[in-house]
This record gives sequence, structure tokens and C-alpha cells, in this order.
Amino acid sequence: MRLMQNKFTTIIFIIAITLRLLFLLLIPNIPNGVLGDDPGNEYNIIAGNIIDGKGFSLEPNIPTPSRAPFYPVFLSIIYAIFGYKYIIVRLIQCVVDSFTCVIIFFIAKNIFETTIIKTVVADLSAQKTADKSATTILKSDNNIIIPVLAALAVAMYPPFIMYANSLFSETLYSFLLAVFFLLFVVGINKNNYIYYIFAGVFMGLANLCRPITLLYPFLAILISLLIYKKKQTVIGCLIMLLASIIIIMPWTIRNQIQFKRFVPVTVRSGYNFWAGNYIPWDGYWLSWKTRDANLEKQAVEITNQIIKKADEKLTDVSSKSRHGVVMIDSDELFFQEGIKNIIQNPSGSLKLFIKKIYRFLFYPIGAGFLQERGHNLLFAVFVGVQWLIIGFAGYGFYRGFSEAKISIFFLVLIIYFTVSHSFLLVIPRYHLPIMPYILIFAIYGIRKLVFMK
Repeated sequence: MRLMQNKFTTIIFIIAITLRLLFLLLIPNIPNGVLGDDPGNEYNIIAGNIIDGKGFSLEPNIPTPSRAPFYPVFLSIIYAIFGYKYIIVRLIQCVVDSFTCVIIFFIAKNIFETTIIKTVVADLSAQKTADKSATTILKSDNNIIIPVLAALAVAMYPPFIMYANSLFSETLYSFLLAVFFLLFVVGINKNNYIYYIFAGVFMGLANLCRPITLLYPFLAILISLLIYKKKQTVIGCLIMLLASIIIIMPWTIRNQIQFKRFVPVTVRSGYNFWAGNYIPWDGYWLSWKTRDANLEKQAVEITNQIIKKADEKLTDVSSKSRHGVVMIDSDELFFQEGIKNIIQNPSGSLKLFIKKIYRFLFYPIGAGFLQERGHNLLFAVFVGVQWLIIGFAGYGFYRGFSEAKISIFFLVLIIYFTVSHSFLLVIPRYHLPIMPYILIFAIYGIRKLVFMK
């Protein structure tokens, strides 16, 4: 079994790295290392200032709370060793993303291991088969097919290949989140608190990369109390929460010292909440889809008004910290404006919220590009495939929850991601970190439909 497992994981890694390096070789030069829109690429700017000894800043020596620290630091280490070579970053990210595919194999294996073995044993019992060697073979075969297919699906999923070759934080974040879930699932299965501690460490690191999952440990505790109902799991989730807080705390303290404000990781959620609920923009950032000049002008005017309002309120703030404090305070004002938008137009806000749920889950990366260029058939294929994936995943979760309660932790992650982003802005790449788990349960759903077990 171990030999077969090593063989499959090696094949998965080779397929994943080959596809990602092929993309890199076919498209070696990307402006600023970024696919798509990201004016200025703040990650690169901050990484450059770190290397130059000018601090974690956009403007030299002026601290900023605008980005989470992990990815800019990751870039700065690579640039310090290899120089400012985007292709080296892309190469390293290809390797990281290929390891993510292997980790997905082990996550799927640990989710369904007990369930599949029970199913096989039950089938053998029903057939009154007592051959122990046959039982072992069947256990092994059934226990490995879902992890292999799930990992291969992630390895060959085009958006993962594309974004592994772009300087966005999703690739690194997806890796850290996958390591978290592997340790978390093993901790649950083995009732071993050491795994929960390291799971918390990686959850903290993931949140220092993209803080969208800051609240997930609290949800995990609720799940363990209300649904999972195992004392060891509840204690383990509490340990995981504590470990993640300890990892994040130094950066939170840094923000408190620099800006005299409580900022766990970064800001901009207030702006994203307001922009995502500003009806004229239809939930897009700076008219991301329409490229409407009037809407972009509105964006600049409204943003400048709120920033000015935040700046005028400040009195005893040093010039060095002022930019960051204004950003934090204006983020709070944006949030308040977002609440006003919803109160003033509740029905329109609800329709927009539902529309953003569709965009987040059912609108695949690349579909908008095809639609804008009139490739309607390919657009329909892209959207159709995404709908099938979500449909099979839904069935997989339905069967998975009845047979392996641990599935609920992944379902809640997907719901949490979807709802959180649907309150904010929805950009297609934002759903990348949860797609591996959607694909795992889509494969499981397909297997259940095919074998009707």
C-alpha cells in the first residue's frame, strides 16, 4: 500500500510540475509577473522596499497596513537571493503548487479512508467473503482511487496552472491552507493534539498571507460543539485557535505600535464591503467588467472624499504613521458607507448579493475573457463544466456528511468563503483556494453516482 501510494504521489507531482512549467516556458515574459489587472502590483513594491531597508511600505520608510505580510516577505526573500527575476518566483510557485496537489491527495485520503474501508468491508460481509487477502486488496484499491483522481483534477485544473505563474498570493495561500487542513484532519482522525498545534500554526501563516479565514477557527469550534460533538475535537479546535492567534499576534502588535489601531492583519475589507455593495458598480471593483470611464471617475471622487474626511479628523499623528492611520480610519468610514448603501436599497443589495454568490461559485476563471471576445461556445462550455463540478460536489457533500462527518468542516469553509466574498467584492480568482476541496467532493460525488453506493 505504501509503495503504491508513493508511486501515485510521485506521478501526481510530475504531472503537476510538468503542466505548470510548460505554461512558464510558453509564456516566459509577463509584465510585472502579473496576469490580469493589478496596477503597480503592491506586493512587488513592498518586497522591494523591504530589501532596500525601507520597511514594510509602499512609500519608502512610511509603514503601511495595506497588505498582509507573508507574500511580500516571501517575494523579498526570493529577490534578495536571486535578484528581481519574476521568472524565478513563478518557478518556485510552480513547485509550491505542485506540492499542493500532493497534499490534496493526502487530505482526500484522510477524509474518506475510514468511510471507504467500512463500505468495502460491508460489501464483503454481504457477499459472505472471508478471504482476508482479498479484503486487503479491495480496501487498498478503493482507498486510493478518490485521492488520486482528486489530486489529478487539481493538478490539471487550468486556473491553478495559470495562477501558479502569476505574482498573486493565492498560490502560496492555497498551499498553506492545504497544509492546515491535512494536519487538522489527521489531528481529528488520530485525536492527537500535536497535529492541532501545527494546524493552528499553518492557519496563522495562511491568515498572514490572506486574512479571509481569520474567523474560520471559531467556526471550527462551533462545528465541533454542535455537529461533530467529540470532546477531543472541541479541545483540539481550541488549541488550533490559540496557536493561530499566537502566530498572528506579532503582526497585530506591530500594527498597534505603528498606527495605534487594532488591525489583526491588514485593512481594505471596509473599502471592499462598500464597493461590493455600491449598486451602480454592480459588485465590481472600479468597474472591473464594464471599464466605464464615468464609474471609474466616481470611484476616484468617492474614495478621495472619504480619505479626506478621515484625514481631517486626525490631530496627534506623526507624519510617518499618518498615511497608515488614514487608511485604517477611512476603511472604517467605507464600512459605514457600505451599511448605508444596504439600508437605503435593501432589495437591490439582496439581488446583488445573490448575483455575487453566482459569480463566486458558478462563474469560472476565464469565462469573462471569453464572453467579452465573443467566444460564446467556449464560454458556455466553461460555465457548463463549472456547474457540473459544483453539482457533483454538492452531491458529494450530501453523501460525505452522512458517511464521514468530517466533511462538514470543508463544507463550512466553502460556505464561509462564498458568503464572505459575496458581501465584499467578487473577483474570479478569489475562489481558487476552495476549489481543491470542491474538486475532492465532486470526485467523491461522481464515484457515488457511478457505483450507486
